[in-house]
Amino acid sequence: MITSLNIKNVATCDPDNGVQINDLKKVNFIYGANGSGKTTISNFILNPSDANFIDCQIEWENDEPLTTYVYNKQFREQSFFKGDIPGVFTFGNATPEQLQELSDKKDEIKVLRETAREEKRRLKGFEEQLEGEADRFQETVWNNYRTPNIKQFKEAFKNCGYKKTFKNRLLQEYANNASELFSKEELLEQAKTVFGERPQAIDTLPLLDVERLKEIEELETWGTPIVGKNDVPIADLIKKLGNSDWVDQGQKFIHNETCPFCQQQTINANFKKQLEDFFNESYKNKLIEVEKFGVEYKELSKKLIEQIEKLEQREKEKSDTKIDWENFNTEIELLKSRLKESQTVMDDKLKEPSRKFSITLLTDLYDQLNERIKLANKAIDNHNKIVKNYDTAHRNLVQSIWKWIIEEARPTIEAHNKAISGITKAKQALETTQKETINKGIQLKKDIEELTANTTGVEFSELEMNKLLESYGFNSFRIVKSPKVDNCYQIQREDGSLVESTLSEGEVTFITFLYFYQLAKGGHEEDKVNERRVLIVDDPISSLDSNVLFVVSSLLRRYLDEIRSGEGNIVQLILLTHNSYFHKQIAIVEGKNQLRADTAFWILRKGRKWTSIEPYGNKNPISSTYELLWRELRSEENKSSVLLKNAMRRILEYYFTVFGQFSNIKNLPDKFKTIEEQLICKSLISWVHDGSHDIADEIHVSDNDDTVQRYKDVFQAIFDSNGQLGHYKQMMGIEIEDNKTT
Repeated sequence: MITSLNIKNVATCDPDNGVQINDLKKVNFIYGANGSGKTTISNFILNPSDANFIDCQIEWENDEPLTTYVYNKQFREQSFFKGDIPGVFTFGNATPEQLQELSDKKDEIKVLRETAREEKRRLKGFEEQLEGEADRFQETVWNNYRTPNIKQFKEAFKNCGYKKTFKNRLLQEYANNASELFSKEELLEQAKTVFGERPQAIDTLPLLDVERLKEIEELETWGTPIVGKNDVPIADLIKKLGNSDWVDQGQKFIHNETCPFCQQQTINANFKKQLEDFFNESYKNKLIEVEKFGVEYKELSKKLIEQIEKLEQREKEKSDTKIDWENFNTEIELLKSRLKESQTVMDDKLKEPSRKFSITLLTDLYDQLNERIKLANKAIDNHNKIVKNYDTAHRNLVQSIWKWIIEEARPTIEAHNKAISGITKAKQALETTQKETINKGIQLKKDIEELTANTTGVEFSELEMNKLLESYGFNSFRIVKSPKVDNCYQIQREDGSLVESTLSEGEVTFITFLYFYQLAKGGHEEDKVNERRVLIVDDPISSLDSNVLFVVSSLLRRYLDEIRSGEGNIVQLILLTHNSYFHKQIAIVEGKNQLRADTAFWILRKGRKWTSIEPYGNKNPISSTYELLWRELRSEENKSSVLLKNAMRRILEYYFTVFGQFSNIKNLPDKFKTIEEQLICKSLISWVHDGSHDIADEIHVSDNDDTVQRYKDVFQAIFDSNGQLGHYKQMMGIEIEDNKTT
């Protein structure tokens, strides 16, 4: 059935908000004055695809549109009265056995339809579970894997700025990513190069030039004593005294025969000759060699430090050396210290050539420094490879990052996939069951169509319409089968002539409604008789007298009973009317507005510009006169004793004379037990008659609140004394605590 309507941007309906009718029930009453938009609503339901209704919407329960039969002005104005009228197929020719079999089949298909609805509901539940699991997973991966890494790996998450796109990309990568797995630290290091500005090539670093330094440090010279010639007479004494270096230094101060040590005239030519022979050319050459090595070592050390300083300067300017400077600087300081120590030893060797000195070999330190430079060059080479193949490197790094994300999220992804798989299997199993249900329904429908073909005809509809016409005094014409066209009707006068355009407006309205009444439970074609359908009835009594109005309302109430019980093919009725009396005849039963969960009420109102609609739920806003009288009595805002007296009198007369055993309400006091109570009741009856039949000037004479309340109490006592207190409480809206009934 129809669950909601939105009539917008047509006729008097607001183009922005429209007329929104929600929560439609099985039975729906829409009351509205002429021009308020009732016909617009019925025309839209009749033909929702019309271009005039392009902005309007209609929603069906379970998204299952049904056949709609619409009775409105357009239906009445169809020109079938001038010729042949399509016949209405009904079950007029069916035997009781055939009808029973058909009824059984309908019951079966009704059960199947409920089963199909339940299966559809359960399938929707599975879809909601799938959607819920997808949303939960989406939130989890977004919060746990995208948000914490967006700053570091922003480049990899391009085009994944929404939760859904990130989730879909993650699942896609999980299924297809075969990249090498790196640690997060390695990825961050690569990202420094790849995800910044497009990188430039970097020159590799020269290794430290330390080979000659190593060679000098490894010379045996530093540990070999350097002494004079052994075969010179003075050699034995120098060796014995071990003062070779002292003597060598001292001879520099010999300028004549005076000894520089004792200041005696002891220096002769022979002594000089012995010193010269002892400190011969070989000795001097060895000293020259020591001095040369020392000077060379100092120069090489200086160049080495300069080379290192250039690296430091490059790092300050470009920050591209890739060296581990924290450890490198520590080792450089140690190198500088050790180089100075070695230079000092070399200077000492030159001063004391006869001594043995030990030079600390810096080979390990040199190698460690160069190893760090080699590692830096390796990083530079990797960088340059990235520069050379930047686009490929960028793509590979993005894939590697996703690979890392996948491994981090693997438990979450696998749990999600397991949940999705379980729900999907259950859903697929139910879909298989649903197909079986649908196939059973198709077969049942075929069976029903076959039964219908053998049991339907247009004659019964013809006969029933003629009976109703005769019953209500329409004797000047009748409906007959067309002599020319099969399964069609004609409307003829008694003399056999067609009525054509000679019917009055009231006659046209009545006969078209009778035709619609038959059509609503049958169909123009045999295979349409069993279709479930929705009825839309728009003002069916615009020109009818009260007698015909009564029969129309009675016929419609038959459909209401069928709809509410679910017995027939009509599943919903939407009644639109401007006639409050007709509305009362349909909606109010036995003088009461019944609150039903399957019924809803609305009022259409035409404002200065646009139509609006006000919902009233299952409470009828168009009350019966009797209910309005009680509403007047209940009202706290009513301060007029004239209105109050009139309401009391009419209630007493209606209830106790129409439904009760009193011919006159003046006999009501007899029910009271004591004379005092009878007098009070008579006083009330006099009071209400005086106030409702005579006009009192309430500006000068009015009843005070105490008087009004006193008579209200007596009014209640009348119902109580007659055993009708339950009815009083019900109409006054007082909760009934006992089991009294009216």
